Amino acid sequence: MEGPETSQTTGEYPIADYSQEVRDFRSVSVDTFNDYKLQKEVTEAAWTAYNVKIVQCSGFYEVLETKRGNCDVSQDAMDSERCALSQNQDHYLPEFGVEWRRVTNEYNTAEGTCTNSLGEACDIHAFHAHEIAAGNTWEGAAVDLTCSCTGTRQKEFDRMREWETLTIVTCLLNTVYTHVMHSIETNEPCPTMDSHPEQTQTEINNCHNIELTLTAELTIDYCGDDLPLVECPEPPVAPHPEEPKCSAQYNWDTIGHNTLITANEPVHVRLSDAGWSTCAAPKACVACEGMGSALPDPDYVEPSAPCMWHQNHLLLLENNRDTFRCGGSWCLPMAGRCNGFSNCGDGSDEIGCDTEPPLWLGKQHVCRSDVTHTAGQQDDVNFFCNDGSCTPVQGRCNGHPNCADGSDEVNCPTNADAVTVETSTGLPATLETVTNGAHVFHDREYTFKSIGSFTGIKYVKISNEDKYISHDHVAMKLRLQHPSTVYIVTTEGQTLPWLYSEGWTEVPALTGLEYSGLRMTPHKHWSAYTFVDAPDQVSHWPDPATNLTLSIKRSSTTEEVRCGRRPSQLVRSTFAATEVARVTTGPQASREAVDHI
Repeated sequence: MEGPETSQTTGEYPIADYSQEVRDFRSVSVDTFNDYKLQKEVTEAAWTAYNVKIVQCSGFYEVLETKRGNCDVSQDAMDSERCALSQNQDHYLPEFGVEWRRVTNEYNTAEGTCTNSLGEACDIHAFHAHEIAAGNTWEGAAVDLTCSCTGTRQKEFDRMREWETLTIVTCLLNTVYTHVMHSIETNEPCPTMDSHPEQTQTEINNCHNIELTLTAELTIDYCGDDLPLVECPEPPVAPHPEEPKCSAQYNWDTIGHNTLITANEPVHVRLSDAGWSTCAAPKACVACEGMGSALPDPDYVEPSAPCMWHQNHLLLLENNRDTFRCGGSWCLPMAGRCNGFSNCGDGSDEIGCDTEPPLWLGKQHVCRSDVTHTAGQQDDVNFFCNDGSCTPVQGRCNGHPNCADGSDEVNCPTNADAVTVETSTGLPATLETVTNGAHVFHDREYTFKSIGSFTGIKYVKISNEDKYISHDHVAMKLRLQHPSTVYIVTTEGQTLPWLYSEGWTEVPALTGLEYSGLRMTPHKHWSAYTFVDAPDQVSHWPDPATNLTLSIKRSSTTEEVRCGRRPSQLVRSTFAATEVARVTTGPQASREAVDHI
């Protein structure tokens, strides 16, 4: 009803004949609107506080990135020093070991050995001691006439017998002289075996009875004898080589320990129940260049040799990158380990060669003192045997008993359920079975469309945001409970530089997975599309997927512009622009794509 004044209108007011739903809605709205206003204030306050925290977190992240960079620099310096130390060890320890072997062999050769006709060790001096004890003549007193010596030991024996012989001859000559002088003085005949047989035999026997002390001054105390009268110099103790870079112990000491030592006091940081402490992705450890384990050489057929001074630290059936220790005090270069030829006398160098890498065979050793030992459990370095000893964790459940009591092969998991996953960022990561239709990531709506060759296989479901960790840093840690095969699945045509450098190989016989989905993501620094820096210039973004071209001109005015790079992504950048979203389409451009832009 139109009119200047309500009183001047003609006709009736319209009847507001609303439905019951509208009436009910108005009644509820009137009753709850005050609650809404109150909650709106609460929500706005929460958003304000949240935005403040966002700014604070952003600042913390900047500090964290700075600290992480400092840690990377320190880790590089530490790794470099460790490589230099390893190179020195590899040079000087074997050099000393070879020289110690040379002088030891020279000493042993000069000292000599005593063996009998059976090649057994014997004591050539026991002949004479037996003779004296039995009171017999020399000719009938020998215990083992086949015992002979070499080197100084034979010379020692000869000199003792020579002195005893001279003593006996002197005694006999004195006896004869006495009888001759008596005969001259008395004109009595000298006693002989014919005239006085008993007297003559007694006098001969008396001359042959020699005190053991006669040759005491000629006795040599050799190093290694049971009861040396002089203290021989102890051989130097071979130092246990420093843990090689990237070994389990090295990683535990540098990036994996749950106690970080600061200038003032320990700071306990635990990201996981397993004790892996990190709040920012550490740099991945890369082995020192040119210091990898020697590869098996099928042409190496030399037998094992006695372990040298610098190899004695190896446990039975243990190996480092250079040497494998056989089941005794015999060592073998790693070129002979799993080369198809039995170089160790006990054949131990060809045990566990059906896997890649070969099975760890090292036996138990003394546990570290800096960790809590729980029998039947393990950490990132050792498995704690039930008898109180420890064995390297790589021997856990590998089918070969490394603990003396075999406890490392007890309660072994039969599937991958015992695997733990720990991310450096703390973002969610779980172990799940690959199934069609399941979500691929924790923070994306992508789903599996095809699982290819991976039916029934467990996979690590991560957060897609973890992909922004650089290739030279550790994104996550898998803790395996037994030797396992791990697959890394990449998108077609993608190259991960660390895979091939660490010995991973492709498996072309397997069919990969397929997944898809829609996810709007903010613009990232890795975007292939770049903006011009100078004002009043135009940047163009051709998109072959949609056959669209987006042009943006920069000016001095700053505002936020959203422009579609692909239908499933959102490029979000802040820059100066006045002419925005000039879209040109080709003949194949779809209406859907244009509407999405």
